[in-house]
Amino acid sequence: MKIFNTDTQKYQELIIVDQINGIEWTADLIGNASKLVYSEENERYEMSSVDFDWWENIINELNLIDSKIETIKNLVAYDEFHVIQDRIYRVSDVNDLESHITFVTRELNDIAVEYQIVFK
Repeated sequence: MKIFNTDTQKYQELIIVDQINGIEWTADLIGNASKLVYSEENERYEMSSVDFDWWENIINELNLIDSKIETIKNLVAYDEFHVIQDRIYRVSDVNDLESHITFVTRELNDIAVEYQIVFK
């Protein structure tokens, strides 16, 4: 998703793609947080450098979580993966992205230790 940075006066891109279905959902993520600003006058999405950097970090961390989950999925038995998914779900906090990332990352790292998995 292209976003116009109001500080640098340049377009930048934020992208998050669902690894299961391949759908790009950046606008949904940012929009659901009520942080997506569309300028009717300029016909573009806009945000400050501070906001862009924050969202870029959030998206990078969410992508890393997805990558870790995919790694675990490929290395454990089907039934065990569903137990792991339940563990992840129990610690996730869908109301606060930073807390969600912190808690899920911690749980994934604990799971990696338990199952002797090394993330790339």
